[in-house]
Order: sequence, then structure tokens, then C-alpha cells
Amino acid sequence: MLDDRTGEWARRTGGRFNYPGLYRTTYVAADAKTAQAEAERILAPYVHVPVAGALQKVLDLTRVDVLDALVTSADELGRDWRMFNARGGEAPSQRLGNATYRSQRIEAIVYRSTVWAGGLCLAIFPERLGSGSWLEVEDPDGILRERVP
Repeated sequence: MLDDRTGEWARRTGGRFNYPGLYRTTYVAADAKTAQAEAERILAPYVHVPVAGALQKVLDLTRVDVLDALVTSADELGRDWRMFNARGGEAPSQRLGNATYRSQRIEAIVYRSTVWAGGLCLAIFPERLGSGSWLEVEDPDGILRERVP
């Protein structure tokens, strides 16, 4: 099954911070309202699954000083990456994601949602999770038991 818990779906199709076909990326929202807005923009129907986790090395793109240091902006990173990919190009956010992934030092990127004001999202690189970092599907019924790594 291809889904965003493993990041395989995003590897195949691409995402805001990963160009198609390169590496797995798991996209999650920090809250239910943001998750709903993000999912409804792309998918129907969809299922929300709560995820718990611990990440240690996160690039925080919600901070203006970080964006300034990277010589970029929230507007540039929020551009429609699908349009770039449809024309055979790589979006600015994907270039940043690729550089971040290749650095082998960052586990995830936190960024502002482009569809829900005030919402935060994360692009998580499962292969980059270090010792002590993890993601886990939270299922109160105990039916789903998945943990990365």
C-alpha cells in the first residue's frame, strides 16, 4: 500500500519539498484543521490518522531569520510546485528540500501551510531519522501499529 505514513507515495509523485522519484518524504500537519485543509486540497476521500513522534534535527522555515539565511522567502517556497513539475522543472521548495536531504543532517522541515492560515506542516525524511527520533501512528483501538523507524 502506498501512503504518506511511509513517504513512498510522495517519493513517487513528488511533494512540496521533494522532486518525484528521488527519496521518501512523509508529510504531516501539526493539527487536525490544517490536516483537513491540506487533504481536501488534494484528496477525496481521505482518512486522518493521528501521528506522534520525536524529531531532533528540524529545519524551521517558519522563522524569518532562517529564510533570510537561506536567501529565500515563504512566498517563494509556497509557490505551486505541481506547476513547476508539470513543465519538467523543479520548484524552489524542492531544490531546498533536495539540498536539505542530501546534507544528511536534517530529519525534517517545518513550514507554514499554504492553504490554512496559521497552520504548520512537516516534511519528514524517514531515511534521515537519527537515534532517538521516531514517528508512530496513534490508534486508540490498537489496530494500526506502525512506527518509523
